[in-house]
Amino acid sequence: MTVAAIWSRPPRVVRALVAGLGLMVISAIVVHLSGGAIEAHFHFFAMVPIAALYESWYPFGVAVGFVLVHHGVIGTINSDAVYNHRAAQEHPWTWAAIHAALFAAACVGALINWKLHEGARGVAVHLSHQAHHDALTGLPNRTLLHKRTTEALAAAAGLDQQPTMLLLDLDGFKQINDTLGHLHGDLLLVEVAQRLLSSVRPEDMVGRLGGDEFAVLLTRCPA
Repeated sequence: MTVAAIWSRPPRVVRALVAGLGLMVISAIVVHLSGGAIEAHFHFFAMVPIAALYESWYPFGVAVGFVLVHHGVIGTINSDAVYNHRAAQEHPWTWAAIHAALFAAACVGALINWKLHEGARGVAVHLSHQAHHDALTGLPNRTLLHKRTTEALAAAAGLDQQPTMLLLDLDGFKQINDTLGHLHGDLLLVEVAQRLLSSVRPEDMVGRLGGDEFAVLLTRCPA
């Protein structure tokens, strides 16, 4: 079941649920083969980091529910298959709840760790975007333009079509800033950025170098 969840392509939620269930079934088999040995129950906990790879709440919910129902039902039908101590064999549902609670605590720890890393990744992506894009227009900045230009030149080496860079600046922009104010100047820059973006091909890049200076990287032009 776990292998099927990894290699097939149903919705991510379904894959996570099937994987979580598959991991729990494997752990249950280990417990049964051991005759309910306490040490074998740690196999359930060993599956938590694997379930955490899906970065979803669903496999953990399935896993906790499985532990509770499995330990309770199988412990009632055949207690020796799940427990090897008398207290649990006499009160299978009580110990099923204890096992499920301990397992849930481990899952909560994994979920907290996942959310912390998710937040850190989001901050890293945001900072990376800020470092490579103009704050006003959202266009690539000089740094990203230089990187993409270098990549385009390397990719076009020996080809008939070569990258071309167009450099543009706005005539009379200082006068607009001085007479109408910086707010209107900023609005003009944003409008120019949008018009440039709508005028190029998807593979081309429009960037802002600073002030009223823009650049357009055309990735494929006849030599």
